[in-house]
Amino acid sequence: MIGGLLAIFIAHEWTWSGPTPHGGDRNYSAAAYHTMFGIFAVCLAFTQPLGALLRCDMGARMRPIFDLAHRLVGMIAWIFAAITITLACKFFGQRHFSNPDASLALCTIFIVITAAVFIISEFLTVYSKIQNDGIEEAFNLERPRRILPIQTLMFAMYILISFGICLAIGIMMAIK
Repeated sequence: MIGGLLAIFIAHEWTWSGPTPHGGDRNYSAAAYHTMFGIFAVCLAFTQPLGALLRCDMGARMRPIFDLAHRLVGMIAWIFAAITITLACKFFGQRHFSNPDASLALCTIFIVITAAVFIISEFLTVYSKIQNDGIEEAFNLERPRRILPIQTLMFAMYILISFGICLAIGIMMAIK
């Protein structure tokens, strides 16, 4: 993330190209939305390790609330990052990709696969907890050991697919 930010600032010669206080219609352009979603994603992502340092003990009464807030901030940061990347593929594709339509399709496929893996993994966790512990323990964030091999396999496949998609998008950028 830090390397990406540095690359962006170097490419823009350390100048702000996002919305400005008196930017008028330019503040409603795809570039402005891309910039703001990107800034919010980065800021939220930077809060994650800081929040983890301040978390309460495992047995603390407020720990479930912290865990939920920490997860929500992470999910929102990821959604903002996905929006940022999608805006880049959609609106800046002609300048940066050898095949803009393919880059947008790969980006969309990546987002759909990520959402599917996340939803399936959460469903497996909650379902397993309901089967083992009952409904009152279903939303405890600790993963049951029984589904760990399934989730590990899903994660490994997800990493391979993600790497392939990132490689393909990177090649399309390099060819351009």
